[in-house]
Amino acid sequence: MVSALLGVRGMRMIWVGWAEIDDTTAAEREQIRRTLWRRGCVPVFLTKEEARLHYAGFCNDVLWPLFHYVVSRMPDIKTDLRSGFHAQWEAYQAVNGHFAAAVARVARPNDLVWVHDYHLMLLPGLLRARQPRLRIGWFLHTPFPSLEV
Repeated sequence: MVSALLGVRGMRMIWVGWAEIDDTTAAEREQIRRTLWRRGCVPVFLTKEEARLHYAGFCNDVLWPLFHYVVSRMPDIKTDLRSGFHAQWEAYQAVNGHFAAAVARVARPNDLVWVHDYHLMLLPGLLRARQPRLRIGWFLHTPFPSLEV
């Protein structure tokens, strides 16, 4: 993906992504933002708990198995509501919200925004609600599961 886009000219491109840095001060985060912005990047900062519940939790415990037909690993909603499933879902929504806020700060009306993979499946809808004129694409890197799943 990155290699393919290196040849694109005459188009403003900004990368928005998780910075994977969680033990910084507000001043350090601001310095990181300024440095990355000069390189066309916008960091999204998550807490360790948000990252754990979103990525290792909801994405890997719920979505990855669904997209790879491993339904035997699906959480049991009745028991897993007490054991953390709900917290994972809340984190998934919150992280998608953090990305929506970051993209909304830099996206102009009529910009084209590409969202990648199941980690950010809520993001297109959140962006549409904030900026109805954005052109939004979503790319899933795995085949969408069949109706049986």
